[in-house]
Amino acid sequence: MLKSEKKIPLQNIVISIVVIIITILGFIIYNAVGNNVEKMLHVNQEKNIDREINAIEKEIISYIDTMKIILNDNSKSPIVTQAVMQPEYGIANFKDFLDDLKILDNQFNVTAVDFRAKTIYSNNHIGYSDYSSEKWTKKIILEEIESYKGVSKINSNYYWTIAVPVKYNGSPEGILIAEVPIEDVYRSIGFSSSSEVQLEIVKDSELILTIGEVENGWERIKDLPELGIKLKFIVDSTDSINLLKQLRNNILLVIFSFIIITVLVLIFVSRRFIVRPLNRLKGIMDKFMEKGSIASDRSGVLVKEISQLQDHFIDMSLIIRKREDELKVSEKSLIAKNERLESLINELESTQSMIIQQEKLASIGRLAAGVAHELNNPIGFVSGNFTALKDYVPMIVKYIEYLKSENKEDVKDIDLKDMEFILGDIPELIEESEEGLNRVTEIVKNLKEYSRIDRVKDDNYELNKGVSTTLMIAKNEYKYVATVNTNLGEVPDVKANGNEINEVILNIIVNAAQALGDYETDIQKTIDVKTYSDDNYLYCEISDNGPGIPPDIIDKIFDPFFTTKEPGKGTGLGLNIAYNIIKNKHDGELLVNSTEGKGTTFVIMLPIFGEE
Repeated sequence: MLKSEKKIPLQNIVISIVVIIITILGFIIYNAVGNNVEKMLHVNQEKNIDREINAIEKEIISYIDTMKIILNDNSKSPIVTQAVMQPEYGIANFKDFLDDLKILDNQFNVTAVDFRAKTIYSNNHIGYSDYSSEKWTKKIILEEIESYKGVSKINSNYYWTIAVPVKYNGSPEGILIAEVPIEDVYRSIGFSSSSEVQLEIVKDSELILTIGEVENGWERIKDLPELGIKLKFIVDSTDSINLLKQLRNNILLVIFSFIIITVLVLIFVSRRFIVRPLNRLKGIMDKFMEKGSIASDRSGVLVKEISQLQDHFIDMSLIIRKREDELKVSEKSLIAKNERLESLINELESTQSMIIQQEKLASIGRLAAGVAHELNNPIGFVSGNFTALKDYVPMIVKYIEYLKSENKEDVKDIDLKDMEFILGDIPELIEESEEGLNRVTEIVKNLKEYSRIDRVKDDNYELNKGVSTTLMIAKNEYKYVATVNTNLGEVPDVKANGNEINEVILNIIVNAAQALGDYETDIQKTIDVKTYSDDNYLYCEISDNGPGIPPDIIDKIFDPFFTTKEPGKGTGLGLNIAYNIIKNKHDGELLVNSTEGKGTTFVIMLPIFGEE
């Protein structure tokens, strides 16, 4: 007994579907609103970040440009010019000048170099850089650049490097260089670690300074190629993230509240307007199934669609009752028709089998006539030779008597010249008769090989041997029509019914000969037979240079009873039988390719199976 499945109430299904739909919509709304709010917050934050970054960038560049202007003004001082031009005379005043030099109320390391970038003096008494190897010093002296500002590393510390030329009569004679600690620049513009922005300065992929500390935030990288550095800003996003979380939680609360209210409303509506009417309709159906009675009460349902369903069911019950009566009447008629149809099918199968046998018998008769014709020639001249030998025997007997006789004159009617001819002719007659008998033996052997009565149904089949045997048997069909050319390659044996494969080859050869026989042309008519193989199939191509097959009928040539021959000259079963033998009995393929006026090619494909 089958285990009964647990049924699910319709009300639960409706509520579940609605809850799932609302949940999916809520999830979509939740993500859409959250993503839009997050996008808006991100856009606003991006604008704020851009403003703050641009402001800091402008302050940095402005501060450095101001220092460059002040340094450039000091480079025009006569003390600086004299120190660069004549260090041996003005160095004392220059030292005092540099030691007292302040830029924006700050005293930084300042160095003066001559036109070879050799240091003249530096107020950095701990240690100063060798600028002779810097490319920018040469460019300033050669006036390729007006000034230089960038970041340099001195004694493991990083400095803003600001350089301006010291000119005499408009030509650079030296350079005044200021080294400003990076921290002092940001301290001067008011950027400190207490800010909600973290600043990282990167030079050549190396982090050289970090100001401020932010755990989570939006990142922005600003490239300052004129200073040779990159500024990485990280702006705190904690407040924005907390605001977004609170907004998402509020959306979830609204969605869950809506789901609860919807479920309660659905329970009431489904019970009142769906479940109760459906239960009533179920009762009507059960009564119809059990007793076959039809309900007549069509009232009591408020929902229009369910009321229509109830009415349709009652109408359907009436139709079913009527159809049942009609089916009982037609059942008897159908049984009688089925019996008649089975009888017709049996007759058709019997007729089809008879027609196929007639086709095969006709082929055998035509083949037998051809073989008989082929046998007639050698048997004919063997018979003639034996007649001649029969006539020679009495003469040979007399000749023997003549040889044995002591009195040669007693033996009459002996012509020694005739005996000389007869004795010379007898070996030739015997040799010709032997050749004729060999031809008869070969024909019989090929006929036996073609039919192979002593062979089991599926055996090792030699395709080349089958082709040669079939061509010999069918020789009478084509020898007066066309020249047969063979190109038999080295092919393996296959498991196949040799009788049936030979029958296919014979059918195609005979069809080709018949097509060429009715074809009027000036060229030599030929039938080409080629065999070859690959890893999967054994192939036999049979081609002729006859009239070809029209395109409108080439798809029909394998259909049973289809023929283009005159009535009484063909049943249209030859190629159909061949196709069934190759396709259905041997799992192969029988293909055809034809061009009108150029000829037709049939390809027999037999599968090569591995050892089992």
